Amino acid sequence: MSVVNTVQLVWFRSDLRVRDNSALSKALQRVDEKGPVVAIYIATPRQWQKHHDAAIKLDFWKRSLQSLESSLNDLSVPFCFFETPTYKDIPSVFDTLSDQWKLSTVLINKEYPLNEKHRDLKVQSLLESKGIEFLAFDDRLLTPLDEVKTLSGEPFKVFTPFAKKARQLLYVTEKIDPVPQKQNPTISKINISLQSINDISWPLVSDSSAVLYPAGEIAALKQLDEFTQNRVQHYKEQRDLPAVYGTSRLSHHLAAGTLSARQCWIAARKFSDGEGLETWCKELLWRDFYSYVVHHYPHVCMHKPWRQDLGHVQWREDKRGFDAWCKGQTGIPLIDA
Repeated sequence: MSVVNTVQLVWFRSDLRVRDNSALSKALQRVDEKGPVVAIYIATPRQWQKHHDAAIKLDFWKRSLQSLESSLNDLSVPFCFFETPTYKDIPSVFDTLSDQWKLSTVLINKEYPLNEKHRDLKVQSLLESKGIEFLAFDDRLLTPLDEVKTLSGEPFKVFTPFAKKARQLLYVTEKIDPVPQKQNPTISKINISLQSINDISWPLVSDSSAVLYPAGEIAALKQLDEFTQNRVQHYKEQRDLPAVYGTSRLSHHLAAGTLSARQCWIAARKFSDGEGLETWCKELLWRDFYSYVVHHYPHVCMHKPWRQDLGHVQWREDKRGFDAWCKGQTGIPLIDA
């Protein structure tokens, strides 16, 4: 095998899957033109603390990354891990990689919260200053957020008209990317010291986490099939009943991106119809709308209310009540359970 001249880099974040992954699919389509594909994940333990990410969540992400590593290996895509304290340190990783790996392109799937957008803009600015192509895809949601606008070209502020417009776009582009083709294993050398997933500073959790929350893309697809084929028809009447197994139990997979929202939408419409399906599809659109608000009205990421005219309203501070809630000692059975 010969040493390649340039490399495409796919930076995984909250899109931990190989199926229906826009950035990965695009990169693998351009191997002959832009060079072979390498994937990376950058852990940011101090940023996790700032965002109050729970240990059980991070354990789920770790196990999903292990599953993703196996899937990428099947595609002959090397998966490399790095760790920096916070988002602000990430450009330095790309500064090093851009020289040592001779990058032609960095491909990402967009994230919409304010900190993540600032992070990506700084990385983009660094790469473009070095003449490296930076491609970002609207992959996380059902529709590209900048395409869902009012007739006057403004962002929506109300869910119902937003959902109506989003559905119109969805029915035109209702498709998912096929499973990517394996690339030829042409990379013989990467001149940088690599970390494995076990070198990352992951928190310790109980072994029961793996039983309660099976991780990875295959587990997500299995859960999606079970829900859409057996239970989505009862979703409308059962989703709000705590004693009933009535929800999809897919939110953690959607958050980690082991499953795409498009896969959910299309699978549900394939196996079902009726009020249960319509209610779940509406919930998927609500998920889009929350990201839509964050994207177009970033003040909601800055501890400011959605309606800024209500900023004067004082929140009740009740440490005793909060501690009772945390410990399950409120005296309200449903909450304490």
